[in-house]
Amino acid sequence: MLTKKLKTERLNASPFITLYLPSTPKQRISYFALPGMKGKVNVPIVLNSKLQIDNIIKTCSNYFRIPFENMQSKSRMRNLVVARHITMWYLLNQTEMTLSEVGGIFGSRDHTSVIHAKKSVNDSLTSKFDNEYKTHIENLNVIL
Repeated sequence: MLTKKLKTERLNASPFITLYLPSTPKQRISYFALPGMKGKVNVPIVLNSKLQIDNIIKTCSNYFRIPFENMQSKSRMRNLVVARHITMWYLLNQTEMTLSEVGGIFGSRDHTSVIHAKKSVNDSLTSKFDNEYKTHIENLNVIL
């Protein structure tokens, strides 16, 4: 968590996410809070490189115990959809990839599918009742 002594810069990355970047270059953790959330969720800053994109994909695939080829499929099974949405959300929030690039990684998905995935995860994080996505993201934050 941010201490009062640590100065931060506030960036409005999107209407949904407010990033708090540490002012000291040694720290590589960003903090963001979604509207309606209590507290902040820690998300590591990831630069946009092939190695880090592969790391996110492999980590999510191992966490959900689903091969990435299955996540790329058009299946609508609940466990595949949750894994696909969270992986897309991480790729959007931790890299500088565009919506079309993320959709291309998941087969021939359109950018609107990625927008829907991002909206679904953000809505779940702000919901008082639906904790499924929130639990997975908190667990993945520890791993990533």
